[in-house]
Amino acid sequence: MEKYIKNMNISIFNLLKLLLSFIFVISFSSCHSKYVSLKNEVCRNGAVWNNDKTQIAFVTIQSASRAPEGISTIPDGGQREIEYCNLVLYTYNTKISKLTKLTEFKDVCYTASRDNYYIDLVFNKSSIYYNINLIGWKTRVEKQVREKYKDKYFSIDTKTKKITQIEKPDFTVQYKKYNKSNQISFKDIHNILKEIPCNKWGLNLQKIYPQSKEDYKDYLINGHINKLTYNCIINQIASSFTKNDINDIIKEMQIHKNDLYKEYQSFDANDPYRKSIKLDEYNEYLNKIEETKKRFNYVQ
Repeated sequence: MEKYIKNMNISIFNLLKLLLSFIFVISFSSCHSKYVSLKNEVCRNGAVWNNDKTQIAFVTIQSASRAPEGISTIPDGGQREIEYCNLVLYTYNTKISKLTKLTEFKDVCYTASRDNYYIDLVFNKSSIYYNINLIGWKTRVEKQVREKYKDKYFSIDTKTKKITQIEKPDFTVQYKKYNKSNQISFKDIHNILKEIPCNKWGLNLQKIYPQSKEDYKDYLINGHINKLTYNCIINQIASSFTKNDINDIIKEMQIHKNDLYKEYQSFDANDPYRKSIKLDEYNEYLNKIEETKKRFNYVQ
């Protein structure tokens, strides 16, 4: 009898261990959403005109991240899982609507928040002077990277893309002379750049975070993504969908749209949650899918 009780205790103990292990695995296997969101934002101080106001130089923070879920949201809502991060210096010619990538600073990119990066820029004829400053030099960036950029000033030729280090006084004279008069607001640069497709930015969703066709269909149907990600899927991946794929997506989106509308109507007009449902945005997504169907000649 004593032996039986002892064996039973061991079995219960092993069962509890197995149960706890299962709970642990389940909790941490779903720490972050399967949906990745792309962002492409101009950094702080990171945009200036040239002197004749025909070109803009700017630095964007490009990222792909997944939202926390389950145990990852405890205790403060959780941190996003960063799948891709890069800082890129561009020019944009407003006369001919041409975007040009000059260089990138992927080695200093440690967070997807643009608030952590301060990029000072100024044109000097056909070159751009720049200085990179960021919150977290000491704690978040490797020593060799810190030594490469911190308190250093550079010039990049917009034609040859050749980079040379310059002296601080040379940078300071040019910066003080032109930066204030040539600044461009976030609102203005957003309006200028907002229609540029993700392909032009070099953002390839399938390379950054490859997933199956079924996953991408799920993105479109459930709308758990922002406009940039949605547009990237439409522009880069939708062409691989069959006629049946497109028809299924439209059918499921119409069902989901009706569900969203019912949810929207169930809340008072002034309820903050009602505004968060983003019914208009989902309608815009659905319209784009229907336009895609016409563009690729998917006729029922």
